[in-house]
Amino acid sequence: MEPTAMRVACGYNGLELAVDVWGNFKERGTRVVVFFLHGGGQTRHSWDDSARTLAKTGRVCITLDSKGHGDSYWDPRDPSEGYSMAEFACDLESLVSALELDVARTFFVGASHGGLTMLHCPALLNQCAGSVLVDVAIQLQGTGVSRILNFMLDKADEGFATVREAADAVNAYQSHRRREITPQVLAGLQKNLRQRPNGRWYWHWDPNFLQTRGSVDPVVTGEIYDKVNANDPSVVDHPLMIRKREMEESARKLKSPVLLVRGRMSDVVSTGDVQHMRSLVPHLRYVDVQDASHMVAGDSNDVFSRALVSFVGDNEPRLGSPAVAPACARL
Repeated sequence: MEPTAMRVACGYNGLELAVDVWGNFKERGTRVVVFFLHGGGQTRHSWDDSARTLAKTGRVCITLDSKGHGDSYWDPRDPSEGYSMAEFACDLESLVSALELDVARTFFVGASHGGLTMLHCPALLNQCAGSVLVDVAIQLQGTGVSRILNFMLDKADEGFATVREAADAVNAYQSHRRREITPQVLAGLQKNLRQRPNGRWYWHWDPNFLQTRGSVDPVVTGEIYDKVNANDPSVVDHPLMIRKREMEESARKLKSPVLLVRGRMSDVVSTGDVQHMRSLVPHLRYVDVQDASHMVAGDSNDVFSRALVSFVGDNEPRLGSPAVAPACARL
């Protein structure tokens, strides 16, 4: 099974978002839809295996390239505005509306940054069939955040001489599961890279994506995350603390089914972060995936897919009155 690629002009100023549709898009009104959002620095192709698995069960699956990533538009505004969480949330709401999805029959699945985008759409999550957070929570561990930022920033300017060199960098980052670098692995990784006229390969995301609060220092950013988790008074007015309070308020109001899937080896989401989520969302279902890190779907796709199929099956809604996506408040 292969997907159908679509471009939807519903981003800022009518700019295009890129999606893949797995299954018959025309049947989205009568079948359950599973909508996937990738993590920062990734593309929609990170969900290919999971989307293919779900589509084979009769669901319609949609995978999105968030703006600034893959084949979607790069936001021309100042990063503090264009790549704010509010604007990512606005894109999601606009896309769901443009695709004319029945929100009540749609499950949203978000990894890392994609999950945070979902948490900034409380009205959408309360109307949907269910939401799945993949190794992401309202509280995140500073050490893991710093390691992600270091990986994303390394080689961002100089790129890689070959796709193989990029694969070696990924293996170094994911030292717990060094993959044999086969032609298939290189072909998959190439979907996340673009070759520039100088012949070098670069990650296919907008460098401005990381500049929402000016220049990025991974160590300092990690320290701030830890202070936010501890409710340190020194960061009471920091944007990350304000964002945490907003997400906590929204999470307390969540009534729809929620699944949190964590990699047991994750350095981004701790068991304490899971308990924090459970204190806000008492009905939260939780799956801990052995031998998986932050990249849960990539580390253990079969286990992840089984958990996802089970959650969707347990919460699959009956046909009824469609729910309309909330309007985006973009100015």
